[in-house]
Amino acid sequence: MSLKNKNLLMMILAIALSIITYFLFREMYYSNSDFPYSQEILAAFIGTVITILITSLLLNKQTEVEMLKEENLKILELKASIYNELFSYLEEVFLKQEVTKSDIIKLKLINQKLSTIASIDVLKIFEKFIEIKAKKTPSSIRWI
Repeated sequence: MSLKNKNLLMMILAIALSIITYFLFREMYYSNSDFPYSQEILAAFIGTVITILITSLLLNKQTEVEMLKEENLKILELKASIYNELFSYLEEVFLKQEVTKSDIIKLKLINQKLSTIASIDVLKIFEKFIEIKAKKTPSSIRWI
């Protein structure tokens, strides 16, 4: 069961329980009209239950937001590491006088890693870049 479905189920159960509890406490409150002290205790208990419900809903939402934040942070770290690897290897390739077959293979492997995080446009442009670099390799090395 997914987290959203579980949260929805918990929310429906909480609402149903709240409605049942409300009618139960309402009946108990009006049946104790002759004893004002017991009405005050019951009112305090109702306030406590409502406070607990609101607090649990807020904590549940806060946990969900924190998990989403952590997930986004992990994705950002993954993107940063792949782009750092790409840029450092591109620096090596540009500083060389000629591109070898192993350089093209390494660029294609980085392109595969890049495909997990980059958009289609970035992948097309990078593939075009690899093709241009592959064409500039000596004919004996050219295998693509």
